Amino acid sequence: MKALSLVKDERDAQVWRALFNQQDVALLVAADEADLVRLCQSEKPDIAIVDMGCMEQPSLTIKSLRTMHIRQRIPYITLLTNAVQKKVLANCIRYAHDVITKPCIDSVCKLKLSQAMLINKLRLRIARQRHREQEIASELEHYQLAEEILDTIAEPCRQHYSNIKHYFRPASKLSGDILLVEQLPHAHQYLFMGDITGHGLAASIASLPITQCFTEAVNQGLSMDEIVVSLNNLVCDQLPDNVFCAATIIELNHQDRRLRIWNGGQPDVLIWRQKAHCLQSLPSNSCSLGLTKSQISTQWGEVKLDDYDRVYLFTDGLVEAKNLQNKQFGRTRLDTYLKACDDMDERFDRICMALSQFTDGAEPTDDITFLEILPELPTEY
Repeated sequence: MKALSLVKDERDAQVWRALFNQQDVALLVAADEADLVRLCQSEKPDIAIVDMGCMEQPSLTIKSLRTMHIRQRIPYITLLTNAVQKKVLANCIRYAHDVITKPCIDSVCKLKLSQAMLINKLRLRIARQRHREQEIASELEHYQLAEEILDTIAEPCRQHYSNIKHYFRPASKLSGDILLVEQLPHAHQYLFMGDITGHGLAASIASLPITQCFTEAVNQGLSMDEIVVSLNNLVCDQLPDNVFCAATIIELNHQDRRLRIWNGGQPDVLIWRQKAHCLQSLPSNSCSLGLTKSQISTQWGEVKLDDYDRVYLFTDGLVEAKNLQNKQFGRTRLDTYLKACDDMDERFDRICMALSQFTDGAEPTDDITFLEILPELPTEY
């Protein structure tokens, strides 16, 4: 804290010096009226002790002290006066915060200084709060703009398909999880589910080139191997070194119910086999996109689906979701719900409801994406 003083009487000045020294307040002493204004403008003190007897134009001087930093914090102005200066004081009091009658009494000045310091702390707290509110408002504007840009670019890949159910819960306003679907002629459906390092604005921005690359690769008719290589090269070459993307890419042929799966660093892909009434687990067979350019595995698995089978994809945010007791939802709990529900049409919704109830009231720590895919051709096609 910093104080500025212009005091005529040496005894009064000594009282204030002692008090400021006790409170560890840095003291600037003005030589005259002009020096007072100059120091107030350059040093921006928190408190100003001004003796009315030291000024030729007290009203103008005090007004200038009060208004020169109107957009910043202004000093807490205390006037020292005596009975002879009452008429002059009447013109100055509206620009000051407090008045002390001379001669200065140690106990009174100590009380006034404590009051000034307390008020100054409150003003600083309010100023910080207002600054934070401005930062939040600016941040929200940036998020809204980013959200509009992301939606515009990714919207063509977010169309609703009757054979896909999805649950999505971001950890913040913007997400690092990506869900892209491309439906091609001849009953072929491509799906990309990605989980970019981190979450929020930075992760969402990283999703833009990935979205564009996947869409172009699928529509150009590239094979699964070529799609993986293209995406991995993009993450390695165009995104920062500390950004990776765990991803699952699937190609679903609706006609012969054939499912091809490439899983790079994501949780197991789960398939509910209705006829056998069991859960099949297909683990990751590669590292995440962007970890290595030369050793990325393009190996993919292939399975045959029956009409009533269901495929489940999810990011790690699902099994790592925590409740108020800091316990995770967990893979075991997910498997239990998948096996326990006999109604195929309600299984996905019940799991989503169980997850919401489990995490109710807890602060989300990661983005969550959860999908159920049916082998049938979407009704839109």
